[in-house]
Amino acid sequence: MNHAWNWDRDNEPGAAVAKPVGANDYSPLRWTVIVVTLLLASSAARSGSLAEDFRNPPPAARPWVYWFFMDGNISREGITADLEAMQRAGIGGVILMEVDVGIPRGPVRFMSEPWRTLFKHAVNEAERLGLEITLNAGPGWTGSGGPWVKPEQSMQHLVASETNVVGGQRFDGILPQPKPRPPFFGPAPKEVEPLRAGF
Repeated sequence: MNHAWNWDRDNEPGAAVAKPVGANDYSPLRWTVIVVTLLLASSAARSGSLAEDFRNPPPAARPWVYWFFMDGNISREGITADLEAMQRAGIGGVILMEVDVGIPRGPVRFMSEPWRTLFKHAVNEAERLGLEITLNAGPGWTGSGGPWVKPEQSMQHLVASETNVVGGQRFDGILPQPKPRPPFFGPAPKEVEPLRAGF
């Protein structure tokens, strides 16, 4: 094999080493060409096209949704039906929240033994269907409520009153004081007093 040779004087002062032309001669341009070639090759090796990935997104690109347990109105069959429908619709995961939105209270009290059993079922079903699941930090909209939160430290309500006036005239009255709402948390149930003492 014939080689063209250059003298490499960069090793030590005064030393000269012969090496083939181009050996270890990787300029930034050459590295760029190598990297781009490898990226294109790996991209071509992927099974889906951009259009196909848009129609059927990979799991990491699928959207998540809020999933509400409506104040204890939950069942094993309902959980399975909900998650199967979400999976068919292309949903990737759920953020589960137990909420009280003014509907009649269901039979499953939040964090009771039946509630925890149903939550475990939800996690198992999500895993079976390839969905991700996370639980909001607590019941309701505060995200971290509990009996250890003092009413004055809890989520606050902005209240308002209404006064009808006639346009085009000066209003010179006193606006009525809005009726206050009671604090969200009342006395702590006896079974949570040991928890409350730790906070």
